[in-house]
Amino acid sequence: AFMDSINKAIYVTIGFIVIQQLEGDIITPKIIGESVGIHPVYVILSIVIGAKTLGITGMLIALPVIASFRLILRYFIRGIK
Repeated sequence: AFMDSINKAIYVTIGFIVIQQLEGDIITPKIIGESVGIHPVYVILSIVIGAKTLGITGMLIALPVIASFRLILRYFIRGIK
């Protein structure tokens, strides 16, 4: 696009940024949340908290930890009832 015209290059850049933001902030957490059974907001929060505490490793283990915590919490709540 840059070789054709500067305006096309700007449009392509803006489109790329918008698509990346939509994919990373809305679509992916929704898909992951539905497959694991966790609300997308909790998916995003767990990844952010994992990144702040343990960096890349925290980001990788954040969602499995939250899913495990959810299952354990469910088990104890059902046991109490």
